[in-house]
Amino acid sequence: MCSNRVRLALCVFLCASVQCNNNPYGAFPDGRVLFMERPESPSTLDPARVSDIESNLVASNLHDTPFGFHYLRRPLELVPAMARGPAVRSTRRLGGQIYFGLRFSIQSGLRYADDVCFAGGVGREIQIDDIILNLKRAADSSLAAFAKPYLVGHVPGMAELSERLDRAYEERERMEVFPDFAADPVWREYQKPVEGLQRIDDYTIEVLYFEPNPQAVYLFSSVTGSPVPIECLAYYNGREGRPTYDRHPISSGAFMLREWNPGSEIVLVRNPNYRNDYYPNDGEAEDAGRGLLAAAGKRVPFLDEVRIQLIARGPPRWSLFGQGYLDIYSNQTDLKDRLLESPDLLERYQSRGVVRNSDTEFATFGWSLNLNDPLFRNNRLLRQAISLAIDRSEMIRLFLPGRGTIAHSPIPPGMDGFEADFVNPFSVSDPDRARQLLERAGYPGGIDPETGRPLRLHFYDRAGEGRAAIQRFYINQFARVGLELEIEPVDFPTLIQKKNTKDFQMIHWGWGADYPDAQNFLQLFYGPNTETTYNESSYRNPTFDALYEEMRRMDRGPARDQIIEQLKALLARDLPVVYLYHRQSTVFAQPWVRSLKPMPTHSNELRYIDIDPGERLRQTRQWNRVPPATLLFGLAIAALFVLLGLFGLRYRLRGAGG
Repeated sequence: MCSNRVRLALCVFLCASVQCNNNPYGAFPDGRVLFMERPESPSTLDPARVSDIESNLVASNLHDTPFGFHYLRRPLELVPAMARGPAVRSTRRLGGQIYFGLRFSIQSGLRYADDVCFAGGVGREIQIDDIILNLKRAADSSLAAFAKPYLVGHVPGMAELSERLDRAYEERERMEVFPDFAADPVWREYQKPVEGLQRIDDYTIEVLYFEPNPQAVYLFSSVTGSPVPIECLAYYNGREGRPTYDRHPISSGAFMLREWNPGSEIVLVRNPNYRNDYYPNDGEAEDAGRGLLAAAGKRVPFLDEVRIQLIARGPPRWSLFGQGYLDIYSNQTDLKDRLLESPDLLERYQSRGVVRNSDTEFATFGWSLNLNDPLFRNNRLLRQAISLAIDRSEMIRLFLPGRGTIAHSPIPPGMDGFEADFVNPFSVSDPDRARQLLERAGYPGGIDPETGRPLRLHFYDRAGEGRAAIQRFYINQFARVGLELEIEPVDFPTLIQKKNTKDFQMIHWGWGADYPDAQNFLQLFYGPNTETTYNESSYRNPTFDALYEEMRRMDRGPARDQIIEQLKALLARDLPVVYLYHRQSTVFAQPWVRSLKPMPTHSNELRYIDIDPGERLRQTRQWNRVPPATLLFGLAIAALFVLLGLFGLRYRLRGAGG
């Protein structure tokens, strides 16, 4: 019998002869299947609860919305999606009260994806009641719903619904047996009408607001404004072996969720029931030259399947992309990036036809300071000193070279309300002034008088590739003004939980725009939003609140811009958030990827992307071919092992016969 050494040698020989397959998927599947990566799993896919970039990136491709943004035009332009046409603003008198309305209709004949929660397993027609249901869910305290600050207190009847739902949940808890749908007090409340959510007919809604709300239509471009079928929401309740709705959402969009393994992969597949939707016929001036209009007028989606690989660390992503086993590589979380910082690597990739797409994100990053914490509550000088301690220019040079700009306000470049000449006096590096402010704040030399030691601050940061180096940078920046910073890295779901429960002293802060308006960022500091997940810092300032309330009722124009400048100045002085940087997002696409133009809002773009599977197979075989010298060396090593094995076998046989 052959020895193990001989068998190993034969395996090496055969592997070298056929040039072993290093494809991590074994082989590319049939059809148009896109492979992309993300560093973290979504926290939820329930459209009422989506509030972070990772969740929105996936959920926005599952849930259709009445309106969306034109895929190619910049600045972003709102266009109808499910809706029959533009939304109409109006005023309406109801019960002697004047309300400010927003009316629109969705198309008839739209259907959900098939699922066992429907009668006969066939997706039924989408109607306006399904959108009304999802809006009502903003009043459900158990959900921490994203739309609560937009609707509760602003739409008549929503606050009352919230109170009734609280009582209904208490009634459900007192029941000895979990009730079925018909007997459930919670579902009973959901089916009652709400005064401000006017159902005109099966396809038309008019949302009424107490005050003018020019930004109201943007809510219906986010997944919060998408439809949800009540029977499926009730069915997927986590009981009797069924998942919860946030893990098994029902698709109305271009794709459906087939598989979600939080530690490894998310698989989306084409929704055969998706409405008639087409690639745009026009865009920016340079789009035609970039091949972005080649698919004009064709029905979308193009892809049969999207496989999102959840890869937490950088090197595996770089390696897989370099081998052609990821079609898209995006830099949105790693501060250090091998591809962007290696000119030789970039040149090699560009010679292969890899396309680089870069743009400033509609996002701002920094630290949120919890003003409920006794240390920060009434100590503006301490907050200002912390902000002055950070050398943002050095941070960007080290960790975001050529990809970051200093943030002076929450509003990013390219957004309504951004002014390039606005300077935050506390977004500069000034250690001497920081020490002066620390002394005035009660911490001379950074020393805590209660302990006689440097004042210790606790900070939750996101764990991940490249974070350890920047965390050391933060610690050193604090140390140079005498402060001690204790950093606790946590995974993304834990970070979101800490934010939502306000269980932190300092925490990593970032906000990406849901829509291109300054109000989307300024709402994060509105006092009443302290009771929601928006106002993380629990910042309250009556002057800010009064100006914000005036601003949000106004249409865009010079008068509104002046108020926005005042709001930014108040935030610069009070510093509930230490702004650090705005980031340039970079997306690399393989040469076989077609019609990719990244959306600044990171939403609903997969339906427009296409690939050429044949070209991918051809090029990946070429890229991963074993060089002749390496092949000859492998064959020589294999032959050596075979000879050694045969000699060893001959020796043992001779010994056995001797």
